[in-house]
Amino acid sequence: ARPRKRQSPQVAPVFFADAAFATAFPRWLQDRVLTGMLERDPDLDPPLEMCYLGRKCVYYRYNGRGRKLKFKSTHQVRPEADWKRAYHGTWWYALWLIMQSGLLLESEDEGLGHEFWEKGVYCTPQLKTACTYARPQNVFSDGIYHRVLLEVLYAPGQLR
Repeated sequence: ARPRKRQSPQVAPVFFADAAFATAFPRWLQDRVLTGMLERDPDLDPPLEMCYLGRKCVYYRYNGRGRKLKFKSTHQVRPEADWKRAYHGTWWYALWLIMQSGLLLESEDEGLGHEFWEKGVYCTPQLKTACTYARPQNVFSDGIYHRVLLEVLYAPGQLR
């Protein structure tokens, strides 16, 4: 939603946003003790026409290195050969929790601020659609708004 009586923030030039992100994102990871858990893979960057509003998307592979679970979870699963690829748009705060825990759990409690129609993890095979669900946030306090998306694998038989 646009703030009342104020203009929406201007879109930063791509070259500036790219440079700012390349500097700020590693620092964001370090501040949250998440360094080394993601690997940049530019070969997997989606083409601009697949991205929301033609803005550049950058791909990082989650490897979980450095993650030390303090609990055992029955929610952890291993993908099978027939699982399909989809995308999940989320908040930066949620990314921090997902990376720390290694789990992406379903929304199930509106009292905790979860937004949903039915319990579950909402995903789409369309990158642009997932972008609309990702919340643009001024994560690095530099006036540039970024979105975060997760590429996930799902079991087609588990769809509701």
